[in-house]
Amino acid sequence: MSHNELYGDVPTETLSALTNLTVLNLSYNHFSESKISDILFFKKFNSSSFLHSGLIPDHKKFKIKAIVFLVSFPLFVILKVCCLWWLCFRRPDFLPRVFRSKHRFTSAMLKAATNGFSRNNLMGKSASVDIYKGTLRDGTDVRIEVYSSDNHPQVIEECKVLVQLCHKNLANLLGWCDNRKLRAIVTEWMEGENLESWLMGSSFTPWNYRLRILMGVVEGMVYLQEQWPEVGYDLRTSSIMLCNYNLDPKISRFKVGNQSTSRRRMYRFGLFLLEMMVNRMPQEEFERGEAGFKEYIRMHYPGNLEQLIDPKMELTQNTIDQAKQAISLGLMCTEVSSNRQPSLEQVCQ
Repeated sequence: MSHNELYGDVPTETLSALTNLTVLNLSYNHFSESKISDILFFKKFNSSSFLHSGLIPDHKKFKIKAIVFLVSFPLFVILKVCCLWWLCFRRPDFLPRVFRSKHRFTSAMLKAATNGFSRNNLMGKSASVDIYKGTLRDGTDVRIEVYSSDNHPQVIEECKVLVQLCHKNLANLLGWCDNRKLRAIVTEWMEGENLESWLMGSSFTPWNYRLRILMGVVEGMVYLQEQWPEVGYDLRTSSIMLCNYNLDPKISRFKVGNQSTSRRRMYRFGLFLLEMMVNRMPQEEFERGEAGFKEYIRMHYPGNLEQLIDPKMELTQNTIDQAKQAISLGLMCTEVSSNRQPSLEQVCQ
């Protein structure tokens, strides 16, 4: 039976039944390796009956396999550990959400999101902050602010508070990156423009649009006052983002640990409301800044309302009374030292 290119298992039970068989040669075949030495029948034959048959273990091949295993197994373990390290500490966004740190981003994640911090993704730049637009692995567009100044520890501590804010009229902070190579904060990307640009650039900014924006801002203020009184906010037309076609407003600048009083916040709201009504910027257009801006409004209100109110609102007889009330409310809010200043609760009513 030698030299027959036989494959598979040796029919040990059949051969064992041949008790009178004295000569057997299974050499030079390709049987599956098996322990024929444990079978009494095959002990009658010497090893020459099984040369290169696959039935006798090849010690040379065994040594090679052992060496390959001893070398490859540690390499496999090392590779596995490296992959796990890379996933956990460099690209956790490849892991299921349950295994990720919810608000922490790595430098590798942000680098991938911005195509290596490409110039094409650079949206703005200042002395201490570079602003990039990025796309996370799940397709979410984000705004990435990369800090180069020494104030980053304070920024990161503030982020740990701000990520907990949850309101439709507040910009959504997604998380931060804080390591030796990169310190950044990540917020949602808001398509649209800020309120200042909308007021200045649009040819038609009617009163009902402005009123809806104003109501959204007030809702965000109420949420912060009731839920997060320690979080302050910068209430200016330049810090209110208008998102999508509905012009949904979002307060986008915050300060944790802000010690401003409710009177000061209502003063800022009053100035903000007046800016929306007259479309003038206190700091840029008036020599005395906010004081000059308020004097200008008091000088024209209520007698010269047409010259005071932004003509792009295109007020009708039905809405002009609402505009008057809004200017009156704005002026009362700026009277910090008097008892006429309303509270936020009164404004909501």
